[in-house]
Amino acid sequence: MFESVADVQTIVDPQEAAESAGLKYVSDARAGRRRKTSRSKSSRKGFTHTCADGAKLTDADVIGSVKLLAVPSCRPFTRPYDRAELVADAILHAAWIGFAVTGLALLISMAGGLPGFQGTSVWIYGVGLVTVVATSAAYNAWPLGSTKLLLRRFDQSAIYLFIAASYTPIIAQTDMVSNNIFLVVIWTLACLGLVLKLAFPSRFERLGILLCLTLGWSGLLAYDVVFSPLAPATVCLIMVAGVLYSIGVVFHLWDNLRFQNAIWHGFVLSAAGLQFVAVFHMVSKAAAATG
Repeated sequence: MFESVADVQTIVDPQEAAESAGLKYVSDARAGRRRKTSRSKSSRKGFTHTCADGAKLTDADVIGSVKLLAVPSCRPFTRPYDRAELVADAILHAAWIGFAVTGLALLISMAGGLPGFQGTSVWIYGVGLVTVVATSAAYNAWPLGSTKLLLRRFDQSAIYLFIAASYTPIIAQTDMVSNNIFLVVIWTLACLGLVLKLAFPSRFERLGILLCLTLGWSGLLAYDVVFSPLAPATVCLIMVAGVLYSIGVVFHLWDNLRFQNAIWHGFVLSAAGLQFVAVFHMVSKAAAATG
């Protein structure tokens, strides 16, 4: 396990990290061939980079740059979770997986009785719920290494898709032009977040969190479009879920707090549960009206 940021360079593939940082990677073997063919050329091994003014960076400078750009400056990359933290988080994810699969089955059983896009929207929400749970479980359970860095991209990308998927069955209840426009805007912003996390991993972290919160609370900006057709109890459940998600972000960022990851996921699980109850109530009511 890693004790400090200085140790994390071994978990990243050197060539992959160099390319993601915009640097040129020269393997030891290739560097050796260069020494044999030309004594006048530099014989340095590893990373090489020439500045615009022609100055040469040392290997230590370049490796430090790669670490800062390629490895997230948060747990578990800066400090590993202890056994108790991992067990607590694993229990939460096991409960979350069971909840997501059961919820998907219940929603699908009612989706067939809904007309047109209303039925499709239930599938979109259910698949989005299972996807965000599966990617989170895989990322958090995977040991430190380059694969974990890749899973982190998918884990964070799935959050944007889940937010958009959560809005979809709500907006689908009313077939209006304004609703359709709002839904297109939501999914466009979600895709922007997805590209941000897939193409620029470990960068623009604050922007990514701000985009998540903006997406989640955007329904308030179009309250009449999103919430006016819903029952007051359904709106209340969705609002409380949004508050829990937002409070959870504080613990997500609180790196030096023990069990912060499990606490964060506890808030997420609670919020997702309330949100599911709201969607289930809304879908069951719509299915009864059409049946």
